Amino acid sequence: MRDIKVQPDGRIVIVNGSSRIRRLLANGASDPSFISRGNAGSGGGPQAPVPYAGAETPVTLTVSVRRSGPLWLLRNWNMIDLTHSWTVTETGTYAVTMVNARGEATGSIYVNESRAALPPVITSQSPAITSQSGRDVVLQVKAVAPGDPRYDPALISEWRLNGEWLGYSYGEWILPSIAANMAGTYTVLIRDRFGNATPGAPIVVTVDDTSRLINLSARAWVGPGYQNSPGEQGLFAGFVIPGPLNRRVLIRGLGPTLSRFGVGSPLAGTQLAVVAGDGRTVAFNAGWDAFPFSPVAAKPEDFLAVVAFALEPGSKDSAVVIELAPGAYTASLIGTYDSSNRKPGVGVGLIELYEYDNRSDRLSNLSARVMVGEGGEAAIPGIAVRGPVPKRLLVRAVGPSLAGFGVTAPLANPRLELRNESGQVIAENDDWGLQPDSAAVRQAAASVGAFALPEGSRDAARLVTVTPGNYTVLVVGAAGAAGIALVEVYELP
Repeated sequence: MRDIKVQPDGRIVIVNGSSRIRRLLANGASDPSFISRGNAGSGGGPQAPVPYAGAETPVTLTVSVRRSGPLWLLRNWNMIDLTHSWTVTETGTYAVTMVNARGEATGSIYVNESRAALPPVITSQSPAITSQSGRDVVLQVKAVAPGDPRYDPALISEWRLNGEWLGYSYGEWILPSIAANMAGTYTVLIRDRFGNATPGAPIVVTVDDTSRLINLSARAWVGPGYQNSPGEQGLFAGFVIPGPLNRRVLIRGLGPTLSRFGVGSPLAGTQLAVVAGDGRTVAFNAGWDAFPFSPVAAKPEDFLAVVAFALEPGSKDSAVVIELAPGAYTASLIGTYDSSNRKPGVGVGLIELYEYDNRSDRLSNLSARVMVGEGGEAAIPGIAVRGPVPKRLLVRAVGPSLAGFGVTAPLANPRLELRNESGQVIAENDDWGLQPDSAAVRQAAASVGAFALPEGSRDAARLVTVTPGNYTVLVVGAAGAAGIALVEVYELP
């Protein structure tokens, strides 16, 4: 019985038991520079994790070990307690081994480094969001832990809707297929591992089921350009990813396939490039299935997903699927290089732009810069309006005003027609300033940030309200004129 003693406070302890503590390295092995024998101590219980204030501040580790089981020699006692303690000065994981005459047991204690009580700092978060029903809305918040980026991934976001608890996330909260009952004011609280918390600004989410533009296409004659550049005679489509989130889009540059639809003189092959506002080329393709391992390669199922017609395997049409950060982009199309004249080929080409995700933020400022001629060389941009109610649009065909932006061969006098799916002309214009509502056209352009058209210019523009459906914007030169035109379509409130 020399190994067991009953203390005055009623505890039973092992008198001649021993213990040791080892500091563990990252690979789990013992640190040979840290070997300590423990001394009998008092009080406390298991401490894991143990906060540690810094390399200069000692921390006392106290461990209590209990072995349960009937001990008949002690009658009513059925527990053996052992309490030891150590002082350490470094963070890390420590393995504690308790030893007595009957064997040993090992456990571990993690000593963590605590920081000053500085709350997380929110660096960005979603603004107010308006979405159509059925779209995916993503609420996003980004925060950092002051002074130590190691703790950034451990920051937790607590989300509420109109004050009611929703749940936890790491940075963003997704509202899939949003409905009217999911609208309201969302609030977020960012917490760190030490219990500090920082509230974010309220995010108001509104469900608005007015119609919207979703796709853009442009068909026009594509001139020779240069070997690696479309020059002024290429076909261009412009659009804006408004943010704050990235958007995934499908962009196609078609030539050979157009012959299936009765288009004469199509491009024999196409080269498609997507250029960011800072001039960087972010995607390129020449032959949609020629580079299957490209990160932007399009596949047949991509066309099916956006309800676009299929492309034949091996056709020399181009296509890319790419996720784009917020900003302005231009897609350009030229013919494939013709070694006989050392220039890209010429012919009719078509650029198509499709939304490829279900995000709530919409593509905006859709435009196409095209080479306009007569007949088959007319510019034919297409737009799609989706939703349950009519949509008000500003449609412009800018020609002579492009000279002020350095275009050397602008269309001198564009004529604009908007046609529905049946081919019926529902709106038209020749000179924008001669129509009765020219003041309203000017005001609408200013409201969407479009550059002003000079008074008396021969550019064309119309305000029009359309029902949901597909529409074609036909642009030709008055009196058979040819040149470069910019076709723009803007959504209006």
